[in-house]
Amino acid sequence: MLPVDPFEAALCIGTVIEVGPTTVKAQMPADAPPQADWRDGYRFQGGKVGDFVIVELDEAAIFGRIIAVRLSDEQAPHHEPGKPPSHHSIAQIRLLSTIDLQHETIEAGLPRYPWLGSRVYATEPALIRWIAEASAQGSRETSALLMRLGTMPAAGEMAVRTAPERLFGRHCAVIGATGGGKSWTLARLMEEIAGFPGAKVILFDATGEFHTLGSLARHVQIGEGEAEPADSKTCVFPYTKLTEGDLFALFRPSGPVQGPKLRQAIKSLKLVKLEPNVAANSGLLVRFQRVKAPIDQAFAKHSRTLEGVYAEFDINLLVKQIQEECVYSSAGTANSPDYARWGIYNEADKSECTSLLGRIEDTCSSAELACLFQAAGKPSLIDEIDEFLADPMQRILRIARGRSLPMRSAGISWSWGVPKGFRSTRR
Repeated sequence: MLPVDPFEAALCIGTVIEVGPTTVKAQMPADAPPQADWRDGYRFQGGKVGDFVIVELDEAAIFGRIIAVRLSDEQAPHHEPGKPPSHHSIAQIRLLSTIDLQHETIEAGLPRYPWLGSRVYATEPALIRWIAEASAQGSRETSALLMRLGTMPAAGEMAVRTAPERLFGRHCAVIGATGGGKSWTLARLMEEIAGFPGAKVILFDATGEFHTLGSLARHVQIGEGEAEPADSKTCVFPYTKLTEGDLFALFRPSGPVQGPKLRQAIKSLKLVKLEPNVAANSGLLVRFQRVKAPIDQAFAKHSRTLEGVYAEFDINLLVKQIQEECVYSSAGTANSPDYARWGIYNEADKSECTSLLGRIEDTCSSAELACLFQAAGKPSLIDEIDEFLADPMQRILRIARGRSLPMRSAGISWSWGVPKGFRSTRR
């Protein structure tokens, strides 16, 4: 139930004089002495920017916040020195949500608007906390878990809590200016989540600022470089876990030829891994004047696997395989084509792919991306995540960026997705 009466007469601070789509304006007289703003040990500074207020509405109430205050257009009367001034101010109030007083629930948005003359009330900290928690839970049923986000300003240690699923059920963003407390907020959220039985936190620390977590977290880093803390484990993210879309973003094929040839070369190398007998001694699928039927049958046999999103093939052969894709679609001559075989090499297509081949070679041999393309025999980040999820004693996995790995390289930001099938656990 509601902790206090939102419409207590002693908390009335003004009346609505103008109603807009998302805000209202209220006239607030300042005829009460400052000492009257104290109540139950909390000071009510009614009418100040940032204050939360309640606007009456039939059997409901609208929760809002003062975003601007100015003097009324009427000239303020003269007042004697040493006595509080007597004048009217106009407050602009942003309307946030609606409180259904009958069912004691919070409704997003504004199903109805207040009328002119509706009274505006200051809010007690207990009511603000109730609104925050009721909004976070989605209903008044008691949540099994509540995260403590912080305390109410000017209200001592009165905590504000929310249910984890309301923050992390879909998406959650922490936005603010430099120095505004974003990192502190994330650290606070991690501290709360890690306190729940079975909870797991995976932190992608691109700037390395959370290395101070120390023994509270399991630390790994992607890419070479001095590790912080010293016991941080250096891992790789094997290219076989990249999708075809990731490879296209890295290699940036252009024009009408490069994209189709790259896509076909990837499928050909996937097929070679599944059916080694279709490959030549070089490990390539050679099409030059070759009979199509056996290859087409092999493609049809493994079509579902070949359409998979991951790069399960030998990327060291990709440049040469693209060249093998540059053949004419039929053998024979123009007057007597042989559609059962591929033709000779198409030098025009090879020329069109020259720039693509250079980009692939440069990218795969890049020291900056060695953690992707030179990952053989090194610990995999995927395995580290699996071990972390399987260990009930570990709560936080911090994944940092090694100094050899740039924040942005080859057109891709350092923001890989979580492996398919992974999701955070909250039990």
